[in-house]
Amino acid sequence: MASGNSPKNPIQSPSISPSQAQPPKSQVIMAREPPTIRTGKTAQNTLIAILGRKTTVFFIDSPFSRFARRGAGSAARSVTGGFSKWKMGLTDEDSYATQLAGEDLAMGMVVAVVPAFKQTEDAHREALTSPFFHARLAEMPRLIAEMELAIRNRDVGKICALAERDTLMLHGITMTGTGEMVLWRPDTLRVILAVRRLREQGVPAFFSIDTGATVYVNTFPDRVDAVRERIEEMGLQAIPCTVGGPARPVDEPLF
Repeated sequence: MASGNSPKNPIQSPSISPSQAQPPKSQVIMAREPPTIRTGKTAQNTLIAILGRKTTVFFIDSPFSRFARRGAGSAARSVTGGFSKWKMGLTDEDSYATQLAGEDLAMGMVVAVVPAFKQTEDAHREALTSPFFHARLAEMPRLIAEMELAIRNRDVGKICALAERDTLMLHGITMTGTGEMVLWRPDTLRVILAVRRLREQGVPAFFSIDTGATVYVNTFPDRVDAVRERIEEMGLQAIPCTVGGPARPVDEPLF
């Protein structure tokens, strides 16, 4: 899932999910995370945008997704924007992303920034050593089918709930690998508990966490202000986001 400022990787699933960069002569707006979260796929998508400008091919098309995958797996579905599904495969022919729904499927997101250094590749390796890894793989087809159905039904509440469930499963295997990687920080747990309290108070808020400590709080557009206020009350930076479209070149300076 994507935002103008703003969870997954192959460990999480073949990936259904909703960056920004400043290259020398071209700039690109992309769809997911705030600038402090990731850099690899942002740089890759910038290159995709420059190539797209020269070839006049729309970025939502699969050829760009296939190329983006060469630089970063998550870039494969970021470049297509909206709510995109990354197809599981081994080569350019069968591993690429397609968009299931665009920006018109409105969903609110608030990023609760929790600074922490981590190497995503380390988490990927650790997950493979978890005794629960293969159980997760066996569960993924059902969960992906549920998510795709929720997106096609435009059921925002179900989308948010499934993303939260997937977060717990993902971190369950990174924590139980041989290195016992705990990527969360105290503020991560504070946000998780705050989100659950918001739900108890009638605010439909759900947490989603990538391979790191920052928390993405998913909700309905009309509840974004309530979620943001709660995060800011905790002394954390809160970045409101919306669903974004595919990567595209722009002429005007952004920074």
